[in-house]
Amino acid sequence: MSADSKSLSGVPKWDGKQTTAGMYISKLEALLEYHDSGDAIDRVAMMNCPTKSEYDALGTTDAGDIKKAMLYRQNKRACAIMVLGQTSDHGLAIITKTKTADQPHGLAFEFIETMKRKNKPKDTSAEIEMEAELHNVKFQGANDYYNDIVAVTSRYEVTKSDTDLIKIMSTKVQSTVFADKILMHLDHTNSDDIETLCNDIAKIQRLARSTGKSNGNNGGKETNLASAEGGGTFRGICGNCNKRCGFKRKTCPLLKKANGGSGGGGGGNGKVCSHCGGKGHDKDSCWKLHPDKAPQWIKDKMKTTEAAGAGVEVMLSQVDADETQDFGDACP
Repeated sequence: MSADSKSLSGVPKWDGKQTTAGMYISKLEALLEYHDSGDAIDRVAMMNCPTKSEYDALGTTDAGDIKKAMLYRQNKRACAIMVLGQTSDHGLAIITKTKTADQPHGLAFEFIETMKRKNKPKDTSAEIEMEAELHNVKFQGANDYYNDIVAVTSRYEVTKSDTDLIKIMSTKVQSTVFADKILMHLDHTNSDDIETLCNDIAKIQRLARSTGKSNGNNGGKETNLASAEGGGTFRGICGNCNKRCGFKRKTCPLLKKANGGSGGGGGGNGKVCSHCGGKGHDKDSCWKLHPDKAPQWIKDKMKTTEAAGAGVEVMLSQVDADETQDFGDACP
């Protein structure tokens, strides 16, 4: 090895946990290939690896002896890299079990095979276990969902097609927009690609957030671009309580309670504001007269408009223009 290749800074580490085993194995295999030691983790190639006593007796001129000596040194180097990369007793124990009098350094390929058998299983039970894990992954941000799916599949030596993964994802989404996107992707003549699909949905989610049509401070949950009518089935943000209470502003239970049991906006309580002439509220609770009493979504909109240089009256006139949207009326 060259001086640079002897640096230990790039040695992959393993903490002995199954969740990190897949990444560790991939990095280890890549590093061994980089150091021209890939044959050390190939069982077929290692059939020609000499024992320690045979290695000590090898000549330096015969081509066959030189090849065998190289295999022995590759295995020695690979085992050293694996030992240096262990941060738990578990990994060291696996390597120790491969050591014998004939192979005092251990056997790298046996270490890899044991690692995969224990931490990246591929039997029937592993397939069932992976299926259960995939169904437990929550769909929030599309890109985050893709990363979580990759993390699950990397822990198993089980093949799962992109079509199967997309079908599982289809059971997670609530937005009809995303559901249609999934169906269009599956019906397309090109090969199914869950990464491409998640990227497309992520673009829609980013657009929804940038235009203010996301679910607000919902902890990164799925952006709902489609909404159901009231009656406790509305999936958007209520214009009254600014929460996902299952109701629109007009039917929000909190608004009804605040109005003494009567309905919300639209003049259902018989009140008429002497300041703005609007129905459903009085002067004391008028948002135009008392902007501080407006719900949070109105305040956020006012801040955005204020940044553009508009006055309070202009801001609230824009709120009036939003009455056709599912965010509630201009005043409570």
